[in-house]
Amino acid sequence: EHFWETGSDRLPLGMGCATIGGSADAADLRRFQATLDTAYERGIRYYDTSINYGGSEFRLGEFLRRAPRETLFVATKSGIPSTYTPSEAAVHLRQAIRNSMERLGVETIDLFQIHDVETLDQTLAPGGALEALVEARDNGLIRYIGLGTRFHDLLETAVLNGQFDTILTYTDFTPVNESARPLITLAARHGIGVINGSPLAFGLLTGQDPRGNPRIHGEVRRYLGAAA
Repeated sequence: EHFWETGSDRLPLGMGCATIGGSADAADLRRFQATLDTAYERGIRYYDTSINYGGSEFRLGEFLRRAPRETLFVATKSGIPSTYTPSEAAVHLRQAIRNSMERLGVETIDLFQIHDVETLDQTLAPGGALEALVEARDNGLIRYIGLGTRFHDLLETAVLNGQFDTILTYTDFTPVNESARPLITLAARHGIGVINGSPLAFGLLTGQDPRGNPRIHGEVRRYLGAAA
């Protein structure tokens, strides 16, 4: 278990690494590495990235070369092109795991998640993506299997499937939106881990009056009044 600890607080917090994957100049790259180092110094041990986050895996990999690997929990993700057949999706994920291992510079990925899919047809069909992930887990390339998507019905299916270890929901369990509460309750009942992405609602709940913050993401603007 990896917890952020400070004083008497022991909280299961991690760092999402989407932002460090964006386009960057040399100063930005130094700032990204300093952010990762500071997170580690403050006690963060869980780092979550994705193939879809631009250069994030490469930049996290640079940090991982400096930090003791045994102290870290590293999670990444890959999508599946919607036109792929189940067997093509399986091949895609087998290669995606190898590519992520190379970019991150690790021999084992702690958690590999299927990312932002709109259907599980390619995943659950015989010979599909899930079988490829189970194979990778059996071979020690990954430790756990997860699903991260915005669709709660797909996450519920993953909980009930029995082969997934975690699900990831995003901006749906915060002080202004608790729509993921039934899903989290279901997952807890089945012993499935839940990663609660962006508990501060994409910057909506950082302490600054959101009504005057031009960087608030459009997706959470409907909660401006409640946040204020």
